[in-house]
Amino acid sequence: MASEIAPVGRALWNLDTLPTLLPRGRVRVSPSPTFTFVRERHPLCRSGAYPLPSRVCEAMSGSEFVARIGLAAGGLPPLFYAAGERYYMQADLPAETIQAGRVPALWRSLLDSPAQPLRLWVSTRGATTPLHFDSADSFLAQMRGSKRVTFFPPAALRGLYPYPADHPLHRRARPSLYAAPDERAEDYPRFSEAAAVAQTIELHEGDVVIFPRNWWHNVETTSALSVSVGCRFV
Repeated sequence: MASEIAPVGRALWNLDTLPTLLPRGRVRVSPSPTFTFVRERHPLCRSGAYPLPSRVCEAMSGSEFVARIGLAAGGLPPLFYAAGERYYMQADLPAETIQAGRVPALWRSLLDSPAQPLRLWVSTRGATTPLHFDSADSFLAQMRGSKRVTFFPPAALRGLYPYPADHPLHRRARPSLYAAPDERAEDYPRFSEAAAVAQTIELHEGDVVIFPRNWWHNVETTSALSVSVGCRFV
């Protein structure tokens, strides 16, 4: 249960307390609700030959993040894209907020050594991390709100048309779960093989999910505000 890490629900995790819980942190910025991770230091990105589908603000204050995702965000100019850009906090939690030792012993016994500090993920409805896989195991505890996660096993690789290892979108899949089925079938005819073995779960407050390494997943925020705590292992 997520409550083994910290209390769940809006009493602790809300837009009033967020600037105190996380005074400053990393925020991914996208021109749309789709937040596609990209290797910004890739030569094609650095040269401008490959337009960045998202960018990172390494140290946005918690108060600015709250202002940008709130209803009163109209007074703040866009950071990288046009008006209407979206924001997804993906920041390391300060040790004083949640101690790494609070990770339940059961989770640590299932995984290996932590590869990074506990990380806070804050997003708004519709924010989506499209199909990708991670090279390390991880867990995600849903502290507030809800998310929908669709998993594809490693064996589904053939039907996911991954980008090559030297591409800026390495570890990402080409097909979108939100594309029109007819168009997707025409562009990626083997996707139906992958879709046949996909599994979708709904994460609600208090739920925890383990992401096994090399399992493909698509994550969508389905509540007005979502707050999750995660950690990656090696």
